[in-house]
Amino acid sequence: MNIRQAVKMAWKSIVGKKGRSILTMLGVIIGIAAVMTIVATMNGYTAKTMEQYSAMGSNKINVQIYSYMYVEDANGNWVSAGKDYFPDLYDYCKSLTKYVVGVTPEARCQATVVYGTKNSDNFQYDWETQTGQRRPDIYYGSDQYSICNNLTVMKGRDISELDVSRYNQVCVMGSQAAETFFGSADPVGKKLQLNGQSFDVVGVYAPRLTGADAQGSFIDNIIILPYTARRVMGGEAMESFIVKAKDGESVQEATSRIQGFLKGLVDESTGGFWVDSDNQWQQSMNEQMGMISLVLGGIAAISLLVGGIGIMNIMLVTVTE
Repeated sequence: MNIRQAVKMAWKSIVGKKGRSILTMLGVIIGIAAVMTIVATMNGYTAKTMEQYSAMGSNKINVQIYSYMYVEDANGNWVSAGKDYFPDLYDYCKSLTKYVVGVTPEARCQATVVYGTKNSDNFQYDWETQTGQRRPDIYYGSDQYSICNNLTVMKGRDISELDVSRYNQVCVMGSQAAETFFGSADPVGKKLQLNGQSFDVVGVYAPRLTGADAQGSFIDNIIILPYTARRVMGGEAMESFIVKAKDGESVQEATSRIQGFLKGLVDESTGGFWVDSDNQWQQSMNEQMGMISLVLGGIAAISLLVGGIGIMNIMLVTVTE
């Protein structure tokens, strides 16, 4: 029997018993589809996660300096009464020019934003339909906030060192926040009211995510104030900071040096600190995604095995017949 005759016999067997052939093929088809779906889904999820990390900036070192001491403010809330360590951290990081390119606080400011008839207290957002308006996130930052967070100025200018040192009441808006309050108009030169305090809009940051990637993301829905604006805006002592390393190789050295500096600066009887990098989180995320892919891939491979056993069984039956 030659190959042509074998193919003809196999084809006649398949066509003659359509139900058995379809059921046999179904197991393999489902197994292959499951493997392809799992691999594509995990790759897409990993790529999207890494894209979010990339948009926020790479080579970032997160510094947390916390206090055990709290006091009650005028509103009856208990707030941190720890020392403001940022000036010392700022000066030290400026001396690490070989490893560090920027340092900034990452402290939130709770404030009502008003421009004309728009009031952030009246904003409502539906997470299910992703419609409506969401309150902007307001942060205190240094003149190096944009460097540390992968931001570039699209209109106007950035916060400057003079703005910080002179306590200027200025702000820079993210692209989403600017669109929410000003629409298509140019915000530069306009004034925003934050808790009744007037702030000049001096710049607008370019969007970090665009198109479909920006849907449902509020990474650009921000307003940045000089950290010295805390004098009029109030808030807790700044405890969270971002240090931007020069490159991936500088992260470990900068982290080690900052840890040594803070060990001699922070009084451990009244507080503490921790230092880590986003690079560690990204590496950990990749490892976790790899493990999940292996587990799910193994489960999908069982479907292929079952389908293969089914085919072998049918082949044995056919040969026997």
